[in-house]
Amino acid sequence: MALANFFLILILLPSLEALSHDTTSFQGQNQTMQPMIFQACTNLENQTSCLYNLKNELEKMGSQNQSSVLTAALKNTLNEARLAINTITKFNDLSISNREQIAIEDCKELLDFSVTELAWSLGEMKKIRAGSRNVHYEGNLKAWLSAALSNQDTCLEGFEGTDRRVENFIKGSLKQVTQLIGNVLALYSQLHSLPFKPPRNGTENNQNLNLPKWMTDGDQDLLRSSPNGMHVDVIVAVDGSGQYRTITEAVYAAPSYSNRRYIIYVKKGVYRENIDLKKKKTNIMFVGDGIGETVVTGNRNFMQGWTTFRTATVAVSGRGFIARDMTFRNTAGPQNHQAVALRVDSDQSAFFRCSMEGYQDTLYAHSLRQFFRECSIYGTIDFIMGNGAAVLQSCKIFTRTPLPLQKVTITAQGRKNPDQSTGFVIQDSYIYATQPTYLGRPWKQYSRTVFMHTYMNSQVQPRGWLEWYGDFALGTLFYGEYRNYGPGASLVGRVKWPGYHVIQDASTANFFTVGRFIDGRSWLPATGIKFSSAASTNMSGVYGDEGKKKKRIAIISISSLILVVMVVVGAVVGLNHKAGDSTNTETNQVSASMKAVQAICQPTDYRTTCEKSLSEAAGNTTDPKELIKVAFKVAMGQISEAVKRSSVLQELEKDPRASQALQNCRELMDYAINDLEQSFDKLGVFDVSKLDELLADLKIWISAAITYQETCLDGFQNTTGTAGEKMRKALNASAEMTSNGLAIVSEIYTVLTSLDLPIFNRRLLSDDLPVLGHSDEFPSWLNNGKRRLLAATPARFKPDVIVAKDGSGKHKTINDALLDIPKNGSKTFVIHIKAGVYKEHVLINKSMTHVMMIGDGPTKTRITGNKNFVDGIPTFKTATVAVLGDFFVAKDIGFENSAGPEKHQAVALRVQSDMSVFYNCHMDGYQDTLYVHAKRQFYRDCTISGTIDFIFGDGAAFFQNCKMVVRKPMDNQQCIVTAQGRKEKRQPSALILQNCTITGDPLYMPFKDVNKAFLGRPWKEYSRTIIMESHIDSIIQPEGWLAWMGDFALKTLFYAEYHNRGPGSSLVGRVKWRGIKTLTPQHASDFTVEKFVRGDTWIPRTGVPCTSGMMKP
Repeated sequence: MALANFFLILILLPSLEALSHDTTSFQGQNQTMQPMIFQACTNLENQTSCLYNLKNELEKMGSQNQSSVLTAALKNTLNEARLAINTITKFNDLSISNREQIAIEDCKELLDFSVTELAWSLGEMKKIRAGSRNVHYEGNLKAWLSAALSNQDTCLEGFEGTDRRVENFIKGSLKQVTQLIGNVLALYSQLHSLPFKPPRNGTENNQNLNLPKWMTDGDQDLLRSSPNGMHVDVIVAVDGSGQYRTITEAVYAAPSYSNRRYIIYVKKGVYRENIDLKKKKTNIMFVGDGIGETVVTGNRNFMQGWTTFRTATVAVSGRGFIARDMTFRNTAGPQNHQAVALRVDSDQSAFFRCSMEGYQDTLYAHSLRQFFRECSIYGTIDFIMGNGAAVLQSCKIFTRTPLPLQKVTITAQGRKNPDQSTGFVIQDSYIYATQPTYLGRPWKQYSRTVFMHTYMNSQVQPRGWLEWYGDFALGTLFYGEYRNYGPGASLVGRVKWPGYHVIQDASTANFFTVGRFIDGRSWLPATGIKFSSAASTNMSGVYGDEGKKKKRIAIISISSLILVVMVVVGAVVGLNHKAGDSTNTETNQVSASMKAVQAICQPTDYRTTCEKSLSEAAGNTTDPKELIKVAFKVAMGQISEAVKRSSVLQELEKDPRASQALQNCRELMDYAINDLEQSFDKLGVFDVSKLDELLADLKIWISAAITYQETCLDGFQNTTGTAGEKMRKALNASAEMTSNGLAIVSEIYTVLTSLDLPIFNRRLLSDDLPVLGHSDEFPSWLNNGKRRLLAATPARFKPDVIVAKDGSGKHKTINDALLDIPKNGSKTFVIHIKAGVYKEHVLINKSMTHVMMIGDGPTKTRITGNKNFVDGIPTFKTATVAVLGDFFVAKDIGFENSAGPEKHQAVALRVQSDMSVFYNCHMDGYQDTLYVHAKRQFYRDCTISGTIDFIFGDGAAFFQNCKMVVRKPMDNQQCIVTAQGRKEKRQPSALILQNCTITGDPLYMPFKDVNKAFLGRPWKEYSRTIIMESHIDSIIQPEGWLAWMGDFALKTLFYAEYHNRGPGSSLVGRVKWRGIKTLTPQHASDFTVEKFVRGDTWIPRTGVPCTSGMMKP
């Protein structure tokens, strides 16, 4: 009956689509975006108005997708910001003090900044929606939105010293727009790169062998060649005969998101290091000199306080990883319990002639598709574990001596959900056990492991398998054995659990082959690794003619096909009513949209959650594709909430192990969101002949997302407190929705398989998933001629205008020269400011872009002022020089505020110019000398002097080779170098000091023990400052950092010191706040010029010297 319905619907489908298009298509698209719409309007007092405005904007746009919702949210936020300006303007008519008047003017200006920044963001989103491709979109949008969010805070801070009445009114006017900007920033942060991600290579139409595109044709020769006979990209050698001595260095140097196979030849030697190949390190290949010759070893273990997930000597996450002739070892020993030698999260990864040596949990096949050929695995307890879809073929399994009273178990597979496409298959392998050994035990409820054609020696126990505890999972697991041999392979004494299966027929065994279980026929041939695609040599022809059976078919939309599938599902479960049935009254009829939701949710384990969330989020849509996408979006939203929750818990948790587990959760949840986003992005319109490829990928990715959430919870074992239970509750909703998504996709897969459609051949054709790439393109704002200006003396170049106090230039004042600058210029405008003291306040407004100011030296060309807070001027307005126009460059200039310490806040230089550069400049003042207000900024060879918070603000500001000089403050005052103002943890802002010197002015030194000096204090809740590779003089107190007020922000800030030197750099006496971080070399690299501000894409064109990475790799 279902098949008949299918063909009937297929015949009628064009008519049905045409009939329903006008009435449901747009509404369905609009309603599908509801989760994002609600998030854009969350936590607002006037949420109804926000929702109304967003829906109006969406209706104007027509086509609906992720970027259209973000665009609509930006438009709404922009309109609200403009309304806020109008509202604030009305306060000018009130009888208010001078300070309040100035503060209101500040607010209007700041809101105008926000309007501009939102408009820029909106323009960028329009380019994205139009299909424009630019790798810088994400960095630009986050920088601009973060700046827009900071402006409102600055506005309110201007009311310090007033009776706060006007401030309270202003705050009410700003509340809506501030929350809207925060929502947009949060929404964009969750969506990451929208929507374009460059393909991995340019050979998209290559159909040769239907191989995945992440492999080149030459890869198949790599595993057959000797290292001397292949082209390698880098060589690692302990003896120094290669480019690198450590593998970590070579991995760091490898390209991210590589378009081709990147080969690292690791010469013979023992490498004592822990290696983590992140997801961006794709297409990496390790080639060693053989098992036991090239050895990577470590000893991290659970007893040291590491989570199992973090104990791995080598961890691989970048897809397409290959390793050959290597040994991965963990030497912690059985007494230290969990200690992983190799952890794999790399999809379509392959290991050939490798050895994984450890004790408990040696090989952690954590997630995604993996293949091991001719490898050796050593261990004691659960030494092949995880929840990947892993096939081990022609491998050798060796047991080791465990602790007394311990039992040896080879596998502990962690499948949690029955729809997950994960499991372990051990085929044509050999078990050499020296102790009484069991084949496996169920780590999770739906554990799945199959042994086929494998030799088992006499130490394999007659019952074969071992319980985890009690009868847990014995009825839900799937353990199978097929045609094994050897003295331990007898089935006579095997367990009688409901979930244990003696596989009798080849067709069942065939499901667990490389070809079907991990879709190996579509990607393994290109690796050159030999493999058997069948359960035995007698079955080698099972897939032989599949390609020839494909027929030419019409190409229709994915929505239409899934609609057909779900109608069939509906017919099976009785959800469809007969067309002529009119017996039910209208009030009792189930709406068409509810039928669709019920059909989609029918196969899920959490039907109530599924139906409730989909019906609320999807509205009246009947499009199954859109409903599935909504399910993914709801799951992603819930995971994002769990990530936020994990951050809160980490700040509260006292148990170090639990704290680290929570930190792991954040990374794992990011993996989960990434995989769900891949699933979401794949649900677009495409050639339906690749539907089997889509569904296979979806199952892998969603299964991985479930695994990540479970691994998060596993990290709480043996911890104290309630953090684990709280995290479990936080993840409950996301776990249910992710499970539902997997169930839905699995049901579609099952139905299509049962229909035996010619388009559905269960074989992945190619790997065309796009990934985020990198571009070598530089901004065009500075031509090659102007690039040389900063390397030349003023006498050797011709500036656009000269300023000189003695009248030898065109202008005597800098402000006069500013009038010559073209508005919104696209070419660099050079102003030479001759030696002299210029007593003026300078504003480089936002229309003055691409301005370059060059002086005769920071002590010769000086701009000075004395505006200050005590005199009734808000901090924001005290700046001697304020720079707003983007792409500003300054060289050899001194900026000064001479107000003195008794005048409190008095800014010498305020910067909110994006991609601005300051070279060999001085910023001299006392309190609040340099205000790095917002956006990306780079300071090289500069000197900044002051007393309290003399480098402060919320920009992404990088200081390299600079000198920070502490001056003598007022009596009873303490000195603080930094006060970073990050308000939200998603903001990409920080103060980073690299290779700098922190010292004291000679006049300060006699008072250093009275007026004590500190590195910084948290101005805002998520204050972030990193000081690395710098010289810290003895003036800095042993505590290092100072609290702002009580325990404010001590748990949420991010302060770190890395590889510093000097008498004040010792970490022994440092404060023990939760927010103080200890950086690993890899983490420290995240705060380099190249990575943190993407400086390699804009700083080199200025001609300013810059070190993009660490000073000492």
